[in-house]
Amino acid sequence: MPINILELLNFKEKRLKLYHSEKVKEDNKQVNYIYGNISYVPKRCPKCKEIKLLKNGTDTVKLQILNICGIKSYLILEKQRILCTKCNYCFSVRFKDCKKHCRKVRVVSNIVDYQLARTKNSLNDIANSNEISTSYVQKQISRYKKNIKVRKDTLPKVLGIDEINGVKTYQGKYNCLIYDIEKRKVKDFLITRRKQYLDNYFSNYTEEAKEQVKYFVTDMWDTYISSGKKHFKNAKIIIDRFHIIKLAIETLNKIRIEVMNKYKVTDFNYRVLYRFRNLIKLKSEKITTNYRKYRGYNFYSDYDVIKYILSLSEELEEAYYLMQAVVEIFDKKNEKKLDEIFQNTNIRHWKIKSTIKTYIKYQEYIINSIKYPYSNGVVEAANRNIKRLKNNACGYRNFQNFRTRIFMIFNYLSEEKVKNSKKVPKTIRAG
Repeated sequence: MPINILELLNFKEKRLKLYHSEKVKEDNKQVNYIYGNISYVPKRCPKCKEIKLLKNGTDTVKLQILNICGIKSYLILEKQRILCTKCNYCFSVRFKDCKKHCRKVRVVSNIVDYQLARTKNSLNDIANSNEISTSYVQKQISRYKKNIKVRKDTLPKVLGIDEINGVKTYQGKYNCLIYDIEKRKVKDFLITRRKQYLDNYFSNYTEEAKEQVKYFVTDMWDTYISSGKKHFKNAKIIIDRFHIIKLAIETLNKIRIEVMNKYKVTDFNYRVLYRFRNLIKLKSEKITTNYRKYRGYNFYSDYDVIKYILSLSEELEEAYYLMQAVVEIFDKKNEKKLDEIFQNTNIRHWKIKSTIKTYIKYQEYIINSIKYPYSNGVVEAANRNIKRLKNNACGYRNFQNFRTRIFMIFNYLSEEKVKNSKKVPKTIRAG
């Protein structure tokens, strides 16, 4: 079976004929030159629609194609020139695989779009891997920047919100991510998380769109909670359980450091509190009484270590059991355990009292996080990918470019289009 060279090079133009290739040096680098021609007479003149057309010489253009075996390659194409006998309009025949006035074939731009949407690589890395300029990659982003459309007549059923340390502007260093938790898509990416800005933003949505939100998932930032209560009156506000547990763990860790600093660095108790700082953060179910020898310490199991650490301070013991109680609330869906925490009046340390006051303040939303299965876990995963994108680029200066790249990564490609053509849709729609 003969090999179809046009298919190997991803050319769709069937009238293209390749007749020669060679390797030449260009800017002290070896490049491939592939020579071809395309010659036919179109049916009508594009200007006056005249049928009578004549051939009138050729035009030679140099088009960049995909790298061949890692070597930069060009197509030296001879295009047939056509003269209209009626209006004397002279034009070159159309080459399907290249846009008008463009010096790169469509496959190159498709690969750039695919890498922008499917990788977290920087613009320089994408440009270097395809042997093109960084400005061309930037133009691809600018082309899609105009097509971003965020619909104001619809909102997701489960709406997540979180901040991210993205592009620093005059409105602060934190940007705001609004996320569709069920579909795992970015609804919008805002320049700031300030209260007035969020109120103005959500006010632009229709009342029907706001009624579509049934669950509003957030952390303990008061601005988010007040915005959720104001704009989504039919929604259940849920505080992410990760942040609830994290508050108890941070309280335990602060008291551990406070107790540890009472001893000298060379003391045995100091070394125990430092060496086993992560062990006291484990769930009680994971702490075993199985024999285990700790070199340099007179402990024979995890249980012995925890028992000794808690004997060093009553405040540390209170913080430890508070942390275990909070973990048990979410593991066993036990709301009664939450009431036991609130009714505990024997607390001595002010940090533990402050933590319990915070829990009491957000009691209604914490109960919602126990009842309903939604959390900001997928939003935090999206934040991690956004941070990786920012780190790979060594930071972004332009917020709109950063926002466009985020939309490309999260909203552009469906799996079916990735498998079939690796093409990016012409418009981006959020929500």
